[in-house]
Amino acid sequence: MSEEVKDVTVVDRESFPIGGESQNLMQWMKILADAPYYKKMGGLPAMTSIVLTGRELGVAPMMSLNGGFFDVQGKITMSAEMMRSLLRKRGHSLTKVSHDDRHCRLKGKRKDNGDEWDEMFTIEDATRAGLTNRDNWKKHPKDMLLASCTRKLCRALFPDIFGGTATDVSEAEIIEVQPEEEKPIDAQTAKFIDTFGLLDLNCSASKFIDSIAANIGKTRYDTIVDCAKDEDKFKKNLDRFIEKIQKSQKKEDPVKSKVVEDKE
Repeated sequence: MSEEVKDVTVVDRESFPIGGESQNLMQWMKILADAPYYKKMGGLPAMTSIVLTGRELGVAPMMSLNGGFFDVQGKITMSAEMMRSLLRKRGHSLTKVSHDDRHCRLKGKRKDNGDEWDEMFTIEDATRAGLTNRDNWKKHPKDMLLASCTRKLCRALFPDIFGGTATDVSEAEIIEVQPEEEKPIDAQTAKFIDTFGLLDLNCSASKFIDSIAANIGKTRYDTIVDCAKDEDKFKKNLDRFIEKIQKSQKKEDPVKSKVVEDKE
């Protein structure tokens, strides 16, 4: 008796996503990009870098974005909290030996080979590194000592788990994002969104909005607000945009385009 073999899609976490996975990723990134928190994070480029890094290390997208990783001057760094979580999730041991606002001492042990490492980070170490004059260290010295000690231990004993994200970027810890007042959508913009169906990210109008935003360096939301101020101009330029795409498609596949025209 033979068993039916079903095709199984294997996701290669060590390469960039392609095809449907890539399209889904960008669609979600564009939806989230206008939220105040993610704007503070660095917008679409930073969000995409963070999610791709998390994907390679086996961390879910929203966990990556909501405190799992930070983009610090273009360097993607994992939070110390996420490091401790991943270590324990994968069966390794991390024990707090002693900890106060002057020092932190941690002990780690690998599950696979039993290797152990004892690490300590003190307020004197932080002072020599020029860290204690920063706001995070002034306000939360105990938390920052734990974060720095975690990073040192992870670099020494678990470098294979974090893929270079355990770098000592202490500004990444306890970032206090000030809430931004949500921008209300005015009647003109709301009508514009409805008229051109911009809630559908795959429609031609949405793709045109995205191309404008990329060219002028503005967010999708701000681009929509600007375009809504002159709907007629947007409509004319959209028609040209669609016409250009159609011409490009005809050049790529003239036979298929001819069949479509005959059906119409």
